[in-house]
Parts: sequence; structure tokens; C-alpha cells
Amino acid sequence: TLRHTLALEDQGEDNRRPYWGTPVRQPASGRLSVPEETVGRNYNVADGGYGQDVLWGRSLLEWAPREGDHVRNTAYHYDALRDYRNVERYRRTDDGDAVLRRGAFLQRHDQQVWGDRVDWTHAGTPAGRPTQWAPGADVSYNRQTRFPLSIAGTVDTVPLDAVTPGRFLDVPGASLTYTPDRTNRLHTLAIYVENLTTLAPSLSLLTALRHERIGLDVVNHRAATPTNPPRFDHEYRPTTGRAALNWAFSARASVYAQYSTAADPPAGVLSTTSYATTRDFDLATGHQVELGAKFQSRDGRSYATVAGYRIVRRNLAISDPANPGQILPVGQQSSRGVEVGFGWKPTGALSIDGNLAWVDACLDDFSETVNGAAVSRDGNTPANTPARVGNLWADYAFGERWSAGMDLRAVSSRYANAANTLSTAGYATWGAHVRWKTDPNGELILRGRNLGDRSYVSYALNANMVYLGDPRSLELVWRRSF
Repeated sequence: TLRHTLALEDQGEDNRRPYWGTPVRQPASGRLSVPEETVGRNYNVADGGYGQDVLWGRSLLEWAPREGDHVRNTAYHYDALRDYRNVERYRRTDDGDAVLRRGAFLQRHDQQVWGDRVDWTHAGTPAGRPTQWAPGADVSYNRQTRFPLSIAGTVDTVPLDAVTPGRFLDVPGASLTYTPDRTNRLHTLAIYVENLTTLAPSLSLLTALRHERIGLDVVNHRAATPTNPPRFDHEYRPTTGRAALNWAFSARASVYAQYSTAADPPAGVLSTTSYATTRDFDLATGHQVELGAKFQSRDGRSYATVAGYRIVRRNLAISDPANPGQILPVGQQSSRGVEVGFGWKPTGALSIDGNLAWVDACLDDFSETVNGAAVSRDGNTPANTPARVGNLWADYAFGERWSAGMDLRAVSSRYANAANTLSTAGYATWGAHVRWKTDPNGELILRGRNLGDRSYVSYALNANMVYLGDPRSLELVWRRSF
């Protein structure tokens, strides 16, 4: 009845000269476009890099005292050291013949997390109705110290066809000196419970409740100012929940309805937040209403799912594209949409799967400052939000050990700014794979991505830069289970 698992993960990553984006032509309005001579170029400095060393340990103790009861305790520790050294922002010159580089940035994150989580699942039949309970608690301590060095202003100007343009340490004011900025300490206690009750043979009710107490304590290691005091603290006490009703009107079809609430940290991640980005924000809150259905054919060779939803979020924060490291408050943002998934197996060897999504997202309450004046963006679409996304996969097994397949992905155009005056083009890519089962417990997969070598914008960073999707690439994966 008792089992213990010890899991240790040691991760080392050394990414030399990472890619941060590509400069674009800069129209006052209309479609952003990438000059052909900049495609495939990396304008980061030659010695730019990102690396991390992570040690992640978990101790899982599981106890099953009797049928229907299961207790699991997870003690965990996470220790990470992350380093960044890059020049990350680029803009074409007015004549379009060169690239202005700025955003020289050196940073180290020293983070440690300790925690313990206990979960209990219990199944029974009170009042003759099958019921499952899943209460639990999680307590953790998260400490992170940041060591940033940010150099303002333009670093230099490089040709459009630059290959390895300069070094980080050649930037005036740059050095490999790590001076602590602030230490964020988070004490979190979460208590939660979930219940699944069968109300009738075809009707079930799922309810859940979660309450958290999050204590944030930030110590400033630099000179104190009115916007950066020597120390500040804040406590958050969100309570969230959900309720869902599922009706299985046959063995192969069901419909459901769900309502849920959520609370997110203000201005991104609390382990890196500052006084300036936290003082004017409480937790971002939201709710979601979802209706859906699931169907499966009598022979089990096809299925379909459909879901319609509406999500509303209040008091959230987004990155300011014109000022890196700064945030903008959004009073309310909402979205509504429909998602469809399907699968069909016309033969024993061939399977086809796909999904489609339509979304209508809206900035309900948001103003930007333009030339010193507040300009309402109410009713506009948030940046980098496609209205339509579709995926299609096909896989064919020829023999017991070999299979091959193809995949297609299509994404519609997106706005590149909150004003909705700039946009990026939609795109479609395709890939393929071949799989060989070496034995019952292993397989070798050769996968090709973007085989058409399509150059496309994955998302817009600001009016001057975009992040391009991966070019044609091959990936070889070996999987082994034991």
C-alpha cells in the first residue's frame, strides 16, 4: 500500500547567439513586411547567449490504505541559474540600407523554490450516488534574485547583410559584472478541493474551489527612490472555482456546460515583479463560460468535439511595445470563439485528425498614450491574435513497424499593434514524418518541419521588429520506454 518515487532532473542549456527578431519595413499603416535580404539574418552580437543550469528534485510518497482512497505527498525543490547576454532590439535606418541596434542587456536570475503538496482522492457512494473527492494543499517558498545590466541608447549601426556583427563587451558600458537589483520572495499557501458526483446514470456534476494566500516581499539592493523603495510587501488572497455539468445522453455522445473563474498575478510573474509594476495593480481576474459536445461513431473509427466559449479578463497588464520592460494596464479584455476537433480512421492503417478555431477577441477598456495624450483603443483586437487557426494531420501505417504522415497548419493575419493600423500576413506551413518501431519499447522518428521553407511572421514584437517562424528543419528523435 506504500510506494516512494525519487525523481531528479539535471538540465544544462547553452544557447549561443540566440535569435531575438528581425527588423521590418516601417509603414505608417498597413501590412508589415520583411525585406528579403534580412530573412535568415541574426543581428544579435557574435558572443550573445542564453544559458541555464537547473536542478529539479521531487520526492513522491503514495499511500493507498484501502480501495477508493489514495494519498500522495510531493516534496519538491527547484534550483536554477539563468544568464542572458544579448543585444535584442533592431530597427532599419530611414534609408533602409542598415540596421540600428539597441537593447544591450546582461542579466542573471538566481532562483530557488521549495515546496510540498499533498493530495487525497476518495471515492464512495454517499446516499447511493457515486462521488469522488479530491482535496489538497500546496505550500511553497520561491526566492529569486535578479542581476540586470541594461544599456540605454543605440549600440551601433550594422549592414543589412551583417553575419557576426560585433561583440557584447565592445558595447560602451558593458561588462560581465553581476550587481544584484532586487530579491523577490514569495510565500504561497493554496488549499483546494474538487468533487465529481453522479446525479443520475447519464448526468454528472463537477465542482471545484481553490483559495490561495500569496505573500510577496521584495528587497531592493540598489539606491532607494520614491518609485523603488528599499523594501515593500503585498498580500493576495484570491478564491477561484468552477462548476460543470455533463450529460451523456448515449454511450458515444455527451454535452457539457461549464463556468469558471480565475485570478492571475499582476504584471506578469511575481518572482520578477518590481514596485513600479505592482503598486497600481491588484490580481487580474476573469471568468469563462463554455458549452460543448463530444461524439464518437458506433464503430469507434471517428469522433468530433465542439466547444463555444466566452472569456472576460479584468485589470490585466501587457508589455509596452514602445518601452521594453514597462507595462500598460488594460481595464478589460474579452474573447468569444468556437473550437472544433475531429478524427477519422477510414481504414485500419490510415488516420486523419484535425482542429479548427475561430476567435473574436476585443479590448473592451484600454487606452494608450500617444504623443502625451490618452487614446482609447476600446473595441480593437489585441495584437498577435489570429481570428482563425487550423491544423490537419494524416498518418499511414505500412506494416507493423513503419508509418509515415503529413501535417498542415494555417494561421490567419493578425494585427501588430493595439491601434489596429499595422498587421502581419497569415501563413500556412506543412511538414512530414517517418516513424520506425525498432522494437516493442522503442521507436525512431524523422520529422521535417516547414518543408516548403516558407518565410512567415510568427508574431510582431513592435512596429519595428517581428519574430520569424522556424525555417525548414529536420529533427531526429529516439524514444525508449522501460
